[in-house]
Amino acid sequence: MEGKRYLYSSISSLKNWMPMYDPMREKDSIQLLWTKMHSLPLELWLEMDLTMRGNRLGRMLDVEEETHFLDRTSTVEICVEMNMGDGLCECTNI
Repeated sequence: MEGKRYLYSSISSLKNWMPMYDPMREKDSIQLLWTKMHSLPLELWLEMDLTMRGNRLGRMLDVEEETHFLDRTSTVEICVEMNMGDGLCECTNI
């Protein structure tokens, strides 16, 4: 299932999972990453709030369906576009 895919009219790529994958080797490349936020209070699940948090990591693109419909309230999952040349942050404050 590798190859180009479209997300919000933007071309993205999908790669097979590899053990010991190091995204930092992908310098100056744009990657789409699904990010989990644990124990986020429900009052912070508004699209505006999730977009603000996603934009702290890169550029917020999408919210997982289970998050959007509140089917699972233990974690929030969002898709963020990130430039690997900027590095990954370990955490962000709410």
